[in-house]
Parts: sequence; structure tokens; C-alpha cells
Amino acid sequence: VLNEFSGYKQFRLAYGTANLYNPKLNVTAGGNDRIAITLRDFDGNVDWSKLQIRPQGHSTAPYAVLSTYVNAVGGIGNDWKTIEIPLSDMTNLINYNQLSFIMLFGNNADAFNIGIREIWFTGGTTPFKWFGGDKTDNFHDGTGGSHRYIASVVPANGDYVTHVDFYDGLTLIGTDHIGPFNFNWTNAPAGGHQLTVVAFDNHGDSYTSSPVFITVGTPKWEDESTSIFTTGDLKLELYPNPSNGIFNLTVEGVQGAVTIRIFNHLGQLVLSDEQIVNDGTYNQWLDISPQPQGIYYLQLQDENKRLTRTILVGN
Repeated sequence: VLNEFSGYKQFRLAYGTANLYNPKLNVTAGGNDRIAITLRDFDGNVDWSKLQIRPQGHSTAPYAVLSTYVNAVGGIGNDWKTIEIPLSDMTNLINYNQLSFIMLFGNNADAFNIGIREIWFTGGTTPFKWFGGDKTDNFHDGTGGSHRYIASVVPANGDYVTHVDFYDGLTLIGTDHIGPFNFNWTNAPAGGHQLTVVAFDNHGDSYTSSPVFITVGTPKWEDESTSIFTTGDLKLELYPNPSNGIFNLTVEGVQGAVTIRIFNHLGQLVLSDEQIVNDGTYNQWLDISPQPQGIYYLQLQDENKRLTRTILVGN
């Protein structure tokens, strides 16, 4: 499960293969009284206090905030660990005799990349496997659309790709554990580059692609004097540029959840802002004045578009 931007998002994993709402199952038969989830934090940066498990998507407190259960097992890193959540820790409005999906809810969680290997309902005489092992045909809504996480189900049986490494020459520049496996190289230095990818399967074997040669130029605004960029029905205006780090950004032609992120030349996030736009226009003052002078990368994303522009901090 991948989250690229902070915000209030969710991911629903059904038991059924065709939709989120059927079949409805009794997962407490035999006395099951807890959920056991096997997790992995691929990048080591998950703020588990911002993630919740909500069976059937119930939004009534109390919630199962994952940090409580992750801390109980000594934390979770790049190794699989199983947490257990008592059903009694969540609202009693949940009908576990008629369960069709389990929701992972993000309470304004920052970017993360986690794996879910298995989900069981346990504690009784007949544990119920919801997901994992030979049960990976579950329907889910991890499409990466509005307020959705990106998710990919990797079958546990047979050969499959576990992760892909991305190289610039001999330098590792990124790794992705979630299909379809991609890497957004936002801080590529100007000049020539030889790019390759190495895919690893579940047996530990690796496969290297043929190299691709690219040349990167220094990004520029289409209109350096006014910092106006137009493409299709999208118009982005940033001023002043360069500046002392305080900019006004106006974007016309956006809709829904709009996320603005600014990265430094190392690819580190220095500012993030998210707003719901209903009238087609995003307008906000952005302040990165505590940052040193240099080139920064402004990334814009709404429900239908995503682009990156450069901004300059300096006198």
C-alpha cells in the first residue's frame, strides 16, 4: 500500500473478488475476538499513529489506531511482524456477522510504503483468513484516485516480482516494492545518464534491463519574467520568482483535492499543502523562507493532473 502525498485517504480490502459489498461474512464464528495483521514498513518512515483499521469503514469512535499495536510488538521495520487488535477496541456498532470489507484509514498521514502479507480473525476455535497466502484474489479500491491509497496485490504462489531497483549508472536512485513498480526521479542533475532497472523475484533471482540513455537539461519556466505556465485548461502563476522564499501560487483549472508539495534538490520534502477546490482555482501564499537559497521543485496534483515546476530562492 503506497501513499505519495499527505492527506485524509483510505484503502478498502474486500473478501469478495468482484466488489466491496458482497459476500457478507461471519468472521467471529468459533469465538474469534481479534484481528491479526502481518505488516512491513518498506521505507522505515510510517507514522503509525496516523493510520487506523476500520472494519466495514465505520467512522464511529473508538478507532483501532495502529501505533498502539505496533508499539506492543516493539515496532515494525523492514521485517514482517504481526500485530493483534482486539475487536473490543473498536466501536460496538460493527456487525462482524455481516462483514464485507476492511478499511485502512489515514488521518492526514504523510508518505509511506507498507506491505500487508496476511489478515486473520483469530482467538476462537476456527480462525478466519481474510487475506494472504492462497487468498489473494480480494477486490480492493486502491486505485490512487481522490482520497485513495495506491495498492497492488501480489500473489503468494508461483513466481512473482518482490521489488525493483532503479539505477543511474552504478548508483541506486530508488526502490519500489509495489507493482506496477515505478520511480519518480524529481532531483535528476543536468547532464547525461544511463538508466537501468533490476527486478528481483521471490526466489532472490535478479533480472537487469537494457540501459536507457537520457540527457537532462536545467528546468525552466516557459515565461521566466512572469513565472506563468499554461498547458491545456491549466494555468499556473507563481510570483515573485526568484524570491526570498515567500511565493504566491495561483492555479486555475484544478478541481477536488489539490496537493502542493515543494522539494529541495535532494528530493527532501520542505513544504506540503492540501486544499479542497470547488471553484476551479487554488490560491495560497507559500513560505519556504527558512530554507537555503537554491533551486526547488514545486509539485502539483489534483484528481486528474500532476506536474512539477522549478522555483528559485535567492536574492
